[in-house]
Amino acid sequence: MTSIGVIGGVATVGVAILVLWCSPGDPHYPPLAEHFRQEYDYIIVGAGSAGCVLARRLSEDGDRTVLLLEAGPDDRGVELISVPIKGIDVGFNSNPNQYNWGFTIQSQNNSCQGHQKNSGFWPRGKVLGGSSSINAMVYIRGNKHDYDTWAKEGAEGWSYKDVLPYFIKAENQQDAKLRKSKYHGTEGPLTVELPEYTPLGEMIRKAGQELGYPLTDPNGEQQIGVVQTQVTQGNGVRFSTARAYLRPVLDRHNLDVGVNAHVTKVLIEKGEATGVEFFRHGKHHSVKAKREVIVSSGAVMSPHILMHSGIGPAKHLQKMGIKVHADLPVGQNLQDHVFVDHAFKTKPTGLGITPTKLNGWWENLKYQLTGQGVLRAPDGIETLLFCASSEEKRKMDYPDIQLHLFSFPVEWNKLLDVTDEEKDRLAARSSNE
Repeated sequence: MTSIGVIGGVATVGVAILVLWCSPGDPHYPPLAEHFRQEYDYIIVGAGSAGCVLARRLSEDGDRTVLLLEAGPDDRGVELISVPIKGIDVGFNSNPNQYNWGFTIQSQNNSCQGHQKNSGFWPRGKVLGGSSSINAMVYIRGNKHDYDTWAKEGAEGWSYKDVLPYFIKAENQQDAKLRKSKYHGTEGPLTVELPEYTPLGEMIRKAGQELGYPLTDPNGEQQIGVVQTQVTQGNGVRFSTARAYLRPVLDRHNLDVGVNAHVTKVLIEKGEATGVEFFRHGKHHSVKAKREVIVSSGAVMSPHILMHSGIGPAKHLQKMGIKVHADLPVGQNLQDHVFVDHAFKTKPTGLGITPTKLNGWWENLKYQLTGQGVLRAPDGIETLLFCASSEEKRKMDYPDIQLHLFSFPVEWNKLLDVTDEEKDRLAARSSNE
């Protein structure tokens, strides 16, 4: 018995060392700033999908100083962010948490009827990387007709022909076949992969083909069709903009990054932005900007900060007791895509992503050793389908419907803020199946 115990112990230690050595974790990076200069050339508010890219580009000039401020914490070493499937607990959670602002929309009359107060939840990242640290990691570019429409309406330089080279420049595509495509890049900072997760994903794609939809690359020649999901991951780890753009340049002497720094307003003197005020570790701070203040805090927080700074609709600001610096339609014309979920409960065949697989030792060991398996699934989304609602749009290859087909490894009503009546209805339906 003793010899078996010793052998078992040696084997366990060996596996632990191997897992530690091979685990797709975070390499060592320099610490973030704890103290700041009084003045910078550029101050960037919000270290999300745009802010991390801006910080990298602007700090390329070693003679210019850059400060990047993020209201949320550091993302490094956080498995809820780095391990893709675990992001469900952050991004799909209807309650605010350490990494998610957890906004809710106004009460609706014709939608969200099964939610508390008829109000849907609106996740927004509050962490380095912003929403790219809590989203589903699906790599999809806009349709070419949208870009061409913008250009025709006066947005010079925004046609599909104009923007495609920048998509290619940003991308580091890992799939062997897609790397040969003229629509994909292989030397950019943003790693993109085309992984396989479960037999269910392949079955759904074959079903789509049987219905007449071609298997397509949605970021290539044709978008309408059934799609194997491309994801912003590297070796099975989430590749947020923080990981792709910011981390490799944290050692630049002219770049400071401050986390848990909630910017409350832009300082304005004589009609010009001169700096920012922010709240950090229980204290108020202010920093000056010599050249520019760049607000890149997303569709919700950017207008929030601007209006608190006196930039926005004058009547509204005056009503809130805020001094008006510029009467502008800030916060108006907000648009978002409509999401409708239609869930089917299947028999426990094991073909898709299941709690048993997620909690099993084999899938966890496989992920730690190779970065593969169901733990790298982007919120369970294995397959997409792009289709058009009219023959005209189909001929144009201009889809207006996108289906996310996925196996969800948890109960929806445990994450979404649904009413007690809706929970009872879901429970009754499940018990009858």
